[in-house]
Amino acid sequence: MGIKLPSYDKIEDKEKNFNIIHINTEQDFDKLFNEHKNIEGVYRGVSSWRYKIYSSLQRHLITNEITIEDSNIFINEYIKICRQNPLFSKYLNSFKIPPSKLSLMAYLQHFGAPTSFVDFSENFSKSLYFATEKLSNSTSENFSLYYISKNDLDLINIDNV
Repeated sequence: MGIKLPSYDKIEDKEKNFNIIHINTEQDFDKLFNEHKNIEGVYRGVSSWRYKIYSSLQRHLITNEITIEDSNIFINEYIKICRQNPLFSKYLNSFKIPPSKLSLMAYLQHFGAPTSFVDFSENFSKSLYFATEKLSNSTSENFSLYYISKNDLDLINIDNV
């Protein structure tokens, strides 16, 4: 890896952009968990509070010092190869999914290729799993769960940007 990803050094820096809720007790956790069981919105869990939200493509570009232009060439070539693969087309057709750039990128994201997508879940528990799956009992690192309420999703709708 070339460059280290930018991250938060101080919680105060993160608090400038996000509403931070600290969980210090089991009761704090239970309260938050129960509040979010039936709330509509999307969540993203990350294993360190220090991490900023980057897509896998952004992480790949930054850490490997790759330009956007080179990345676009790579992605377009990769999509071209996928579209020419008869097995890939057959796979998408079996689910009645058109071989659009969006469906191809979603497929590639699912199998670990760097894309511009960022995974979110509508399920609080699933995002909590992703935030904590790699933590050990001996860690003192805090994780983060990002939440966007259903009412605010229009703010990030690509058609409205």
